[in-house]
Amino acid sequence: MKKLIIGLGNPGKKYQATRHNLGFMAIEAYLNAFPELRRLRANAHLHCKLSENPGLILAQPTTFMNNSASAIESIIDYYKLDRTKPDTILELHDDLDIPFGQIKIQKGHGSAGHKGVISTMEVLPHDSFWRMRIGIAGATKDTTPGDAYVLSTFSREENAALPAIMARAVEAMQTFLTEGPEKAAQIYNQKP
Repeated sequence: MKKLIIGLGNPGKKYQATRHNLGFMAIEAYLNAFPELRRLRANAHLHCKLSENPGLILAQPTTFMNNSASAIESIIDYYKLDRTKPDTILELHDDLDIPFGQIKIQKGHGSAGHKGVISTMEVLPHDSFWRMRIGIAGATKDTTPGDAYVLSTFSREENAALPAIMARAVEAMQTFLTEGPEKAAQIYNQKP
């Protein structure tokens, strides 16, 4: 069965190291952990797994996050993914409501105002895909407007913690793929 993991973010160097690009960063961490992946290009950077999960498709939409729906719909249509099977799609994104570095895997919840998730819900019902929410709430969250905060870069301390957070995200993705989403949620929704 084909599976799609979508990492949300914004294209371009301006956004590369911002909190809003944690979905992209998690896909890159997965690619670094599994160098045998083949890279393709469409309206998303696509990465297809060749060995243990031959049906795995990793995607980083090259549209801006608020317009992710068009890229996601193209990928789903091209690869003929079954939209009715929630276990086939996992979306990775930053989350302002979760403490920095914590991971929460869930299905069937609203967008909480996340514009990338809102865009995804234009093509996928909220209960038809799983999400890995990666926390970005830090010390300045309450003193900085939300839009400015998500587009800000990480503090020195947060940058130092990112490799361990991304390693945990890679482990969570592998668990999702090999043991299923419920098991991944059971393990990784606990505080690190």
